[in-house]
Amino acid sequence: MEQSKTLASIWRHLLVLLNRANANNNPLFVQSATEASAPEETGVGPRPAQLRCGAERRERHHLTSRWGAQRKGGWRGGRGEDASKWRPASAGVLRKLEAMITVLSTSDEVEQLVLRNTDLTDQLLLIVADALKSSSSEVALLNLNLNLIGPDGARILLDVLKVKPQVKSLHLFGNRLCDDGALALLSGIAELQEQTSRAAAAANLSTGENFFSLVELDIGGNNLSGVGLKVLASYMRQHSHLQYLGLAQTGGPDLAAWKELFDSLKGNDWLTHIILDENNLGDPGVRLLADVLKSNPRLQMVDLDGNHVTDVGGNHLVEALLCRGHVPMRHLSLAENNISSGLMRRIREEVKGKSDRFRDEQCEK
Repeated sequence: MEQSKTLASIWRHLLVLLNRANANNNPLFVQSATEASAPEETGVGPRPAQLRCGAERRERHHLTSRWGAQRKGGWRGGRGEDASKWRPASAGVLRKLEAMITVLSTSDEVEQLVLRNTDLTDQLLLIVADALKSSSSEVALLNLNLNLIGPDGARILLDVLKVKPQVKSLHLFGNRLCDDGALALLSGIAELQEQTSRAAAAANLSTGENFFSLVELDIGGNNLSGVGLKVLASYMRQHSHLQYLGLAQTGGPDLAAWKELFDSLKGNDWLTHIILDENNLGDPGVRLLADVLKSNPRLQMVDLDGNHVTDVGGNHLVEALLCRGHVPMRHLSLAENNISSGLMRRIREEVKGKSDRFRDEQCEK
């Protein structure tokens, strides 16, 4: 009851602000230059099954290397600020949130909810989560990239996942989870997966509408340290069904933490794609990753842009590619590194050549 009163109070406050903005015919809050020039999107996207809010841009490379710098997506803030405190959003964003909540409350056809780059705080997320939990739509993807979601927001999202086990993809790149938020999120997801798995087994069901299993997760750009990365390593080793893992711009952990994560992937039978852009891995880190590629043929797509890799690390990758035998890499991105053009050409030929041969062999079968 108390939570409902709080939500109602917040929403009434937002509506008052909206009405005031409309009356003055002014933007309610100041936007960054990037936000002001960004293309507008309507609350309902190009497909009826998808709700969007925020400018559509690529997720990778949207944060600079440290907190406090201007983000291309329009994020404003600095080190030491509390991301869980309510921050003003633009009047346009609030209108779109209101429209989204209306659609969620009236439609059962929303499959993807995209609220990226909208200055979404934990308190605003609480309002969206309440609408999502009560919606009859079976949402499979939540894209909340480039927002202001902190550890409290991670717990709010867990409450959503308990009510909406159909969610398979959760994208949280460029928020403020930090280690506490990652721990809360990953431990909660693991517990929820175990609970629903046991319930499905008790009902003699291999899968079902109440069986939860996350297959896509992006927590890059969330200021994780080695502690957070080791928590992720434990999750990947013991609980993960992830096929896609986003970890771009996770430059805080040391090499020991990366080793623990990469070791957890060697026996992982699920993961096929990992994003590791701008993580300062260098040649030592790439050597650890190359060991994973040698031993885990399931992992076939890797992004390593901007990791200060030289020919030393490039040769480790070539060795890994040669050791994979007839199981090719489908994608290996090495842009913005320091690998010579000759070695890059060899790596590309090795990836493309084996991929083409594998495809031809599959077609002949």
